Amino acid sequence: MHMIIASAIALMLVSFVVLAYRYVRRFQYVYVVLRAVHGFFHCTVNFVPLRFITYALSSIVLWVMVGNLPYWCSNNVPQLNH
Repeated sequence: MHMIIASAIALMLVSFVVLAYRYVRRFQYVYVVLRAVHGFFHCTVNFVPLRFITYALSSIVLWVMVGNLPYWCSNNVPQLNH
């Protein structure tokens, strides 16, 4: 349960800081799809090794987003022109 909350907070942090950046959105979509696949396997076949693979992949995607957050924030934030 704590991992789900931490994942949601990290995903929201990435979303709020650099939502317009296209790579972040791609990672977010991949993360959400992997979590949905994990939930689907959990509710249907409940084959633990398959669930673990989808969970591990989604965790890797999440940590890539969190690890790249300083880079995305410092170098690629779109500038607002008035």
